[in-house]
Amino acid sequence: CVGLPTRVCGLELGGVSRGDFDLLTSDATAFGPMTHRTNYLQLNTDLGAFDAQYFWNRYDFNVLSTNIDEDLTLNTHDIDLSYQYAVGPHTLLGGAGGRYEQLDSNIFDPDGTKTEWMWDLFLQDEWRLCDPVTWFGTIRLDRHPISDYNFAYRTSLVYEPVENHVVWA
Repeated sequence: CVGLPTRVCGLELGGVSRGDFDLLTSDATAFGPMTHRTNYLQLNTDLGAFDAQYFWNRYDFNVLSTNIDEDLTLNTHDIDLSYQYAVGPHTLLGGAGGRYEQLDSNIFDPDGTKTEWMWDLFLQDEWRLCDPVTWFGTIRLDRHPISDYNFAYRTSLVYEPVENHVVWA
């Protein structure tokens, strides 16, 4: 495998890897050699309190056996956006994210292509109660094609007696 990441001005632009391997190769399984290739593109930026990330990953896989000569391709696109705003002892963080996946193969789906779209929205309040104690409250709404809409909330109290050591409940 060869990885070729390229970083320019804090942005990781992309990379590629390629490999060949055998999986359970034998007369009993009838599986022969398999090849794969992975490509990706990653763009990250932060503009002060605003952060954005885009990530694309493409996975190409070929399965060869006595009965199968199948190419499978999976494309995944992720985008995440967030904004942080500090006011007094509170630091508010809000954001949104999305993922689009496309699978091309007739092994799993007779139509050959399966797609999924997922998204999320969130808001978090980080409230510094006193120097070593911080309260976190988070709400989140997301949608997944299998579980549909989900609403979640979480709260925690964090105590940091010394730097880089925390106790939370």
